[in-house]
Amino acid sequence: MTTIDAGFLAERYAAERLSDEDREEAVSALRREQAEGRLTEDELDDRLVQARTARTRGDLAPCFADLPESRVAREDVPTPARTSAWLVMALSPFAAVILFFATGFLISGGFAWSWLWFLLIPVAGIVGVALRGGPRQ
Repeated sequence: MTTIDAGFLAERYAAERLSDEDREEAVSALRREQAEGRLTEDELDDRLVQARTARTRGDLAPCFADLPESRVAREDVPTPARTSAWLVMALSPFAAVILFFATGFLISGGFAWSWLWFLLIPVAGIVGVALRGGPRQ
């Protein structure tokens, strides 16, 4: 089921075509807004016509432009913290290997202690989970 929110109506997706299910979800969302008192009957009728005839997400956006953003959890929308957490976790094994060999070859007796760099991998995982806002449900 599609959720009509700011992520769905983002400008970068404006040219994507709508499915019948998307249009029906938009109609349902508009009816909920009217039930909560944000739209009059006339406004609802106008927006329902516009929602039912919309072909792209961009055509649908004006129906929701002056309404408050949906109170849906924003789990699906990537944030900079989530993106950087993924990057840190993805690159930590490579960094550990590079540091392992650099320490081992550049410092006398370095291989005796260079294995400690591999502790970066679980630390990066812990940092990644913390940046993402906790474990996924």
